[in-house]
Amino acid sequence: MANSAMNFQYDSVGTVKKIIIDWLSDDFAGTCSFSTKKISGFLLKGVTDPAGGADQPDDNYNIVLTDEEGANILANCSDDLLLRDETNTETVDFIIDGAVVGSAGRPCVNDIITVSVDSAGNALQGQLILYWMGSP
Repeated sequence: MANSAMNFQYDSVGTVKKIIIDWLSDDFAGTCSFSTKKISGFLLKGVTDPAGGADQPDDNYNIVLTDEEGANILANCSDDLLLRDETNTETVDFIIDGAVVGSAGRPCVNDIITVSVDSAGNALQGQLILYWMGSP
């Protein structure tokens, strides 16, 4: 039986930072959940990329980002990481509903972020890339 897994690669060079997260869903529940190191700043965007081929996740899989208190970080954004496509790379700009674009209109974080994938199918994989502005 395969267990779920996530591999985090951090790129902290420059003003805009990114985390490349490769994930593998559980072979029974089709889920996985792991945490980043602490990041501080404003989330800018997320890019989801399915693995492709036989290992691609099921259509409309979900990714939720929660802070250390368990709150959904993207809850007030005009778009989130729900209902991801199983074959196409998709980009989501994180903008708070009704906000003017700029750092004040982006979700602010100063936490360890838990990345949770569900409805991905059993033992399937994909990638999430998170971009943020701030300190690592």
